[in-house]
Amino acid sequence: MATRAGLHRAGAAILTPLLAEPGDPAPRTACACGAQARYHDQRPKRLLTALGPVQLERAYCVCPHCQQGQSPRDRELDVEGTECSPGVRRMMALVGAETSFDKGREQLDLLAGIEVAAKAVARHAEAIGADTPRPGRGSSPTTGRSSSPRISRSSFGSQVRRTSGLRRSTRNRTGKSSAGTNP
Repeated sequence: MATRAGLHRAGAAILTPLLAEPGDPAPRTACACGAQARYHDQRPKRLLTALGPVQLERAYCVCPHCQQGQSPRDRELDVEGTECSPGVRRMMALVGAETSFDKGREQLDLLAGIEVAAKAVARHAEAIGADTPRPGRGSSPTTGRSSSPRISRSSFGSQVRRTSGLRRSTRNRTGKSSAGTNP
């Protein structure tokens, strides 16, 4: 465990400059209101990654029209409004979908050395689950069935993809007889 923690710290130290904004920040950036937000200053952000926490400095812009602040680098890194990297968010959603949120929190700590609250696991599992297609959404207009293949669990816990098209393609095909030979 100590070796893994040390490697995570080293990885996070290497990752920090890679996440830093390249070059000078742009003096202006587009705002959601349609105006141009202007560079204001540099602001720190703590980000939890699969390698551990990193601290980065990024440009902060303020729109003179609507007074909203934003960091273009947050948008680029897909970390707007969150302190977790996309990879950590996916991990939290996965463990949150498989077991209780508290058990998922324990699994993240045990397997990846990532310490988060059960509430964070719940928040990210629910947010990513809300974006997942459900029956009725994205279904075929002719059959009413979902156009995506179904995924189920095998007896060993691995995921197995099932499609109805496979059954149709093998319906009239002759197979081997009980003796193990082709008829």
